[in-house]
Amino acid sequence: TQDSCSTIATADLNVASALSGGASTVGVISPTAAGGILDISLSAPGAGNYGDIDITADAAASGESWLQFDWDGDGNHDNNPSARATFGIYSGDSKQIYRRQIFQ
Repeated sequence: TQDSCSTIATADLNVASALSGGASTVGVISPTAAGGILDISLSAPGAGNYGDIDITADAAASGESWLQFDWDGDGNHDNNPSARATFGIYSGDSKQIYRRQIFQ
């Protein structure tokens, strides 16, 4: 939450798309962190299209190597931050309006 100086540009994002069709554009909303958060935007791939988009920030190339972490557990802090966005894979039950679970 104290990071207000890390920067990532759209060019520093590596995007791997596994969509059934259509395309999604990925861009940086605010290139400088605010409260430890760097925002990016993704556009929807269009009606009927589904799948995953994997996004990895190339922290070393952007000069932000302190954003790397030991995500794979091998003892080296050399893994870039990454995320996966999914589109259209959770449609739910069209006949279900509301569901609630109560634990006692």
